[in-house]
Amino acid sequence: MGRGLPAHVHAEAVLKALLEACPSGLTITQLMAATECTRAQAYTGIANLRKIAAARGLPPVPNARR
Repeated sequence: MGRGLPAHVHAEAVLKALLEACPSGLTITQLMAATECTRAQAYTGIANLRKIAAARGLPPVPNARR
């Protein structure tokens, strides 16, 4: 069985979808549809974006709405 895509790939897809939806944000289901990611991949992407934002001193990434 092959490995999935690295977290930064999911993070890029999540960031693109969130930027397009600003300022209203997305529910996790909408985020999954916009990125064609699974729920786990979407959350992995959000977690990776949070790490990048913290390291670069950028504003925090909000949670996806439920």
